[in-house]
Amino acid sequence: MRRRNDSSLNSLVPMLWSGMAASILGFEQIFDDVSLKDAESFVYGDGINQYAKITGRAKHANQPLVSMDRFSSLLSNVDCDAGPTLEFKDAMSYQSAHDSFHWVNQVSNRSFVLVTDWPGCGDDGRTPYIVNHITWDNSSFTATLDGSASSWVDALPESSLHFSSSGIGTTALQKRSKPHDYTLSMAQDFSMDDIISETVDGVTVELGCSPCFSTGELDFELEVDNLLKHTGRLSVTPSGLATLITMTLKVSGELDTALETNVPILTIPLDGTNIGDLVKIGPQLVVSVGASMSNWTASAEASFGTWMNISDSSNATIDFKDLTKSSSTSWTPSFTQQSSNLSAQISASGEVYAEIAIDFDLEILGFGLYAGVDLKAPDFVLDFSADASTDGVCGSSGSPVGTDLDIKAGLVAEGSAGVTDETPVVQFTIFEAFEDLFNECIPVNESSDNSSNVTGNGTYTLYKRGRL
Repeated sequence: MRRRNDSSLNSLVPMLWSGMAASILGFEQIFDDVSLKDAESFVYGDGINQYAKITGRAKHANQPLVSMDRFSSLLSNVDCDAGPTLEFKDAMSYQSAHDSFHWVNQVSNRSFVLVTDWPGCGDDGRTPYIVNHITWDNSSFTATLDGSASSWVDALPESSLHFSSSGIGTTALQKRSKPHDYTLSMAQDFSMDDIISETVDGVTVELGCSPCFSTGELDFELEVDNLLKHTGRLSVTPSGLATLITMTLKVSGELDTALETNVPILTIPLDGTNIGDLVKIGPQLVVSVGASMSNWTASAEASFGTWMNISDSSNATIDFKDLTKSSSTSWTPSFTQQSSNLSAQISASGEVYAEIAIDFDLEILGFGLYAGVDLKAPDFVLDFSADASTDGVCGSSGSPVGTDLDIKAGLVAEGSAGVTDETPVVQFTIFEAFEDLFNECIPVNESSDNSSNVTGNGTYTLYKRGRL
């Protein structure tokens, strides 16, 4: 697992159930509500576009919960240094709270969880208190709660969370219509002429990628079913994701020893998200280029490329702990061939690729998890075969020698998840498929006016025949 470098964190803070927060999340806007519940939802957001919903569930029937968000309009003051102590605005508000909360005084083993949302109550203003008894002061409309601040783990261990980078809407259209402030940009130019240069048994292998860049965005959605048990899943959906990859491969002589290498060329921490002090999401983009060569029979240079698009309907869901709950849909790519060149007659086989990975470091109540998607986008499989015949090769060319050039392009997408710094618990193939990009026989020492022209060891250009 690649550890994420530091980057900025966008902080989502507690928000009241009103206006945009309530309408986007589909909450019923009920205020002045002091009833004890078996489950309650809490909103965190930036007040503009981004919202996270945390749902807390009662441990058992004798310890329900109530959110101060629901009845803060009834309060004139809250002092969390003593109890906490709630001061109500009037007799009616005070009586409503008494009728609901006095339940805790009636049986000794009863308690309830009060989640505060008031200045001075916790670091982010939202802290759970486990209340065992209440002292009522009818003259001042004050309730002094006998309770202590608790952690979310202890007070609400069955809490769940939902966060989407494109905003939490009730429909896909609502999500797409809002600004993508938190959507991850995949637009990067990673063109480099000399990425790999390795010498094996006196033979130098060089690999460059230029022009090479990616475009588009990646939306992600985080669902945590249980914050304490760290169960849940991460889903990713591309939008306008495409790559233009042009590889140049140079080999200085005959290569008999297998070569396999992968070189990271770009690591970019992307803006992360803090959801209160409960969850941190830290993504990063990692780009690398790799090659695997098994043989190469002569000094030669080859270049080839493709424009690859991935459908916006693609989606991958990676479960943190259960492979059977991981899934993917619609990752079939489309390829548009770019021009290719080969400088000499050779036989060769191997693989070269550009790998784009999105890694997510997740911290849930201080516990570290990770999930990620690795895309070989594209993966080129090479098979060059030298051909010679006194009767001529490559059909009617008349040339006695040539090269059968077979290049396949594919998308290999892998998903993984696990505990930070440990072997992945979940690893699965999101998508893997290849198709012919170039399939040509090239004559050598043959002059003509067509696009497969070669003179001696000169350079020729290929154009794919037909549609993919």
